This record gives sequence, structure tokens and C-alpha cells, in this order.
Amino acid sequence: MNRLPALVLNTILPGTGLLLRRPGWVPAIPACIGMAGLTLFSIAYVTTGTESTISLGWIGLIAYLTAALLAGAIWLREEQSSSRDLTVIQPIFQTFAGHYLRNDLPAAEQTARKLVRLAASEPGAWRLYGLILRARGAGKKALQAERRAEQLAQSRD
Repeated sequence: MNRLPALVLNTILPGTGLLLRRPGWVPAIPACIGMAGLTLFSIAYVTTGTESTISLGWIGLIAYLTAALLAGAIWLREEQSSSRDLTVIQPIFQTFAGHYLRNDLPAAEQTARKLVRLAASEPGAWRLYGLILRARGAGKKALQAERRAEQLAQSRD
């Protein structure tokens, strides 16, 4: 998914743009808080104006705005992690390549895991991780890594 529509969606419905980019429990937190806030606000809006429903509406609005801020902060963190300094990543990649070419697959997997941690939003890191997992016979994990790489690549288009 293109970044701009995902960012707009993430702003309107907190966490949903994040869920499209990277499904998981972290993006689900602001999504759940935002939906709960909208639900409370909606209940207060359609209920006639007693003092408790007005308070409920404010609580819902505050929850929604909190979720939007949280989703925005997570989005910014994701964007920052995608622009890692290549001087840090390149030596790790070279170490991975050395292990892989020497057929030291356990060391290559460990290095690929480190590369994925440092460049979690880079499709290439996930492709390498999938490659080494497949070479070690971990087909299910390899498929998950390859799918993650594909998701990240599509989010850049």
C-alpha cells in the first residue's frame, strides 16, 4: 500500500494504517483504543444530554485523540527505523555474506536475525532472513519472512 493513503487512514482511524503496513499487536493497540473512543463518543452523541453521557463523550473523544497520537508516534518510529545509517548495516550484511558463502548457516541465521532487528522495515533484510531460514529447512518461518518482505515492498510502492 502507498504510504500517503496509509498515513491518512492511520490518522482518521488510529492504528489502521499501521495494521495495513505491519499486522501485529503493536498497531492493534491504538486501533482498539481509537475504536473504543469512537464507540463511547457515538453513544454519548446519540443519547440525550445527561451529565453522565456528556462525560462519556469527553472520555471517548480523549481516548480517540490519545489513540491518534499513539498511532502517529508509532508511525514516526517505523519511518525512522526504515532510514537506518548504512554504515551500521553494511558491515553486518558483509558478515552475513561471509557466513553464508562459507556455508556456516547457523552463524548466517544469527547475523540475518540481527540485520532484521536493525532494519526491520527493509524488505531486503527480510528476504535474506527468509533465504537463510529456507536453507536451514525452516520452511514455515521462511515463508513468514518472505511474506513480510513482500508486505514491506508493497508499502513502498
